[in-house]
Amino acid sequence: MLQDRLVHFLKGRKEWKRSGGKNHLIVAHHPNSLLDARRDLASAMLILADFGRYPVELANIKKDIIAPYRHLVGTIPSAESPSYDERPTLVYFQGAIYRKDGGVIRQELYYLLKDEKDVHFTFGSIGGNGVNQ
Repeated sequence: MLQDRLVHFLKGRKEWKRSGGKNHLIVAHHPNSLLDARRDLASAMLILADFGRYPVELANIKKDIIAPYRHLVGTIPSAESPSYDERPTLVYFQGAIYRKDGGVIRQELYYLLKDEKDVHFTFGSIGGNGVNQ
């Protein structure tokens, strides 16, 4: 299998052995990418779409980067983006609050912050036609 070959290749390199992979960056953005190799490569820094499907020993905020799916995050042109002090919203979240796996942090944040005036939550889900609210 290709993923097994990748793990074998990386772990055999002197660069990997020098730090145990901790100085490596692996793009595994799609939830199913490197599905079989993730556990073996977990010491590296991972670029992921979210933490929702991963155990904390594999992916966590101390070592990994979350890059949300671009089509889910609206872009504001720089000229129209207010300065930090001018922004009316403190927290912005749009997507599935309740998830089949994980999502515990999303739910907890929702319950803690849903009634705050500077917080925006919009429920939504992904379907064949994009994001549905």
